[in-house]
Amino acid sequence: MMRVFGQDHERVFGQDDALASHPNDANITMRLLIALALLLHVATASARFGPSFSCDGKLSAAEQLICANDEASYLDGFLSLSYRQLREWLSAEEWKEVVAEQRQWLAERDRCPDTACVVTRIKERSNALGQRYSTAWKQVESQLADQAFVNTAVTAGIAALRKKYDGIDDEWFGPLDPAQFECNPIGYHKARCSMSLGHASCNDGSRGPGFAGFDVITPSSKDFKLAKVEAIDPCGTELPTRGRR
Repeated sequence: MMRVFGQDHERVFGQDDALASHPNDANITMRLLIALALLLHVATASARFGPSFSCDGKLSAAEQLICANDEASYLDGFLSLSYRQLREWLSAEEWKEVVAEQRQWLAERDRCPDTACVVTRIKERSNALGQRYSTAWKQVESQLADQAFVNTAVTAGIAALRKKYDGIDDEWFGPLDPAQFECNPIGYHKARCSMSLGHASCNDGSRGPGFAGFDVITPSSKDFKLAKVEAIDPCGTELPTRGRR
C-alpha cells in the first residue's frame, strides 16, 4: 500500500495557537502558515524576516506603524508569504476572489489609528487566508484517500519513470516499489508522489538525498495526468535518460 500523507498535518499542528480566533480549523491553518514562514526563514538564512515592502520612501500611516514595530513587521511579512503561497492552491476564479478580498482588507488596514489595530487586522487576514489554504489542502487530501485512485496514479508514474530513465530499476532503485512511494498535497488539485533513494557521499564531500517522483494533477476525482517526472541521484544530478548514456 502506498503511503499517503493526510491526517498527520492535523496531528502535528495542534490546538494551542494564540493567533487563531477559532479553536479548530483556524488553529491548524495558522500552524500551517507558520510552517511556510519558517521555510522562508530558512531559505533567506540570516536575513531579517520583516515587512513585505521597503520602509524607505513615502509610506502610508499604516505602513509607518508596521515599520516601527517588530511584531507588526514580522506579521506583515508572514502574511505576504502566505498570500503568495496560496496562489498555487486555488483555481483562477478563487484567486480573483482572494485578490479582491486583499484589496478590501488593505483599505481596512489603512484606516487603523494605531499599531494594535494594524496587528489585529493582519492576524485576522492571516487566519482568513489560512482557512482557504486548509480547504484547498483537504480537497486534495480527500482525493488521496481513494487508495484505488492512488494505486492507479502511482502505477502510471512508475511506468513513466521507466520509460524516461534507462535501467532505473536495475542500477538505481532496483526495482521501483509502489509501496515506497509517498503522496502529498502540493497545490490546486495536485499531489507529489515520490520515493527516496537515500543518502550517499558525493565528490564534494556533501551527503544528499536522491529521489524518483512525479506530480499527479487531478482535475476530477477519477481523472489525472502526470507532470514533472524526474529521478535525481543523491548528489543532485538527474539520472541518465534513455539514449543519453
